[in-house]
Order: sequence, then C-alpha cells, then structure tokens
Amino acid sequence: MSSSSRLMKFSFNVMVILLTLSRLQAGKLEQYQRQANQGNIDAQMKLASYHYKKKEFSEAIKYLKLAAKKNNPKAFYIIANMFEEGKGVPRSLEKAKNTTS
Repeated sequence: MSSSSRLMKFSFNVMVILLTLSRLQAGKLEQYQRQANQGNIDAQMKLASYHYKKKEFSEAIKYLKLAAKKNNPKAFYIIANMFEEGKGVPRSLEKAKNTTS
C-alpha cells in the first residue's frame, strides 16, 4: 500500500473515530471530566473528541495526551494527525512520524 493510500485510510479512520466519540450530551460533560481526571481512558477520548469537534484543539490534545500516557493507540494516531495538520500544535511532520513509531 502506498504512503498516500495509507494516509488517506488513516485520515478516514481518524474522522470515523472522532465522529463516533463526539456524541456527548451536555449533562455528561462534567461526568466525563471527573472520570477523565481519575484516569478513565474512555472519558479522556470522549472529551478529546468533543473538544476536537468544537475546534478547541488545545483542550483536545490535553485529553489525548492523558490517554496516550496509558498507551491508547487511537490517542497516538490522533495526536500524530494533529501534528501533521498543525491543529492545536505547531505543524511538524517529524513529531507526527515519531508519535506513531
């Protein structure tokens, strides 16, 4: 598979993950924040998706980094994509590559 097809597949997968995770109800936000701060990876990913969808990239990456510290592969891929696109972080293909390796 060529690198451009891998990138397209990767980008599509990131969008599917983000769209699936971004369905937070308003009443659940505080609950997820509490759970995320207690180390719950699912809550961290849901909050990351919520903030990403709202284009609050600095908040999104905060929760993604928490999930990545617990070796969540989805968090690593989304962080890499954010570095590649410069969303919430300075654009860096080097950091994008190193995030997933």
